[in-house]
Amino acid sequence: SVHSWMGIITVVLFAMQWVAGFLLFLLPSGFGISAKINRFSLRYKAFYMSIHLVFGILIFVLACATALLGITEKMIFGKEYSKMNPEGMMVNAMGIFIILFGFLVVYLVTNYEYKRVQIERAESIYEKPPRKALYVEDTANLK
Repeated sequence: SVHSWMGIITVVLFAMQWVAGFLLFLLPSGFGISAKINRFSLRYKAFYMSIHLVFGILIFVLACATALLGITEKMIFGKEYSKMNPEGMMVNAMGIFIILFGFLVVYLVTNYEYKRVQIERAESIYEKPPRKALYVEDTANLK
């Protein structure tokens, strides 16, 4: 059925997205790699971030569509849907909530007002910050 094929496609795309995100975002910074290799991987991270975002939204929309197809398929093949029993009403409400949830998530992810603000750091993660030198004049003020 269409529901099963969309489910398989969604799971495969999610697995590929997870592996690519793990390799590019978590793995290089987690094992104390040198600063030269890290600068090289930062270019790839910046390039892949927009692709990661677009495919993440696509996979989420596919998951919502697959869920909608699944509950619709269950109700239509049950042959009790036309009687509008309580189960049918619940499935209709659940479908509306899945659609509203999908629109809300896509809106929040794509709206620039809700983006995380980047905070610039004074020191690099891979370099130790310079220690403040203790001068003779500083020791005179401690007395």
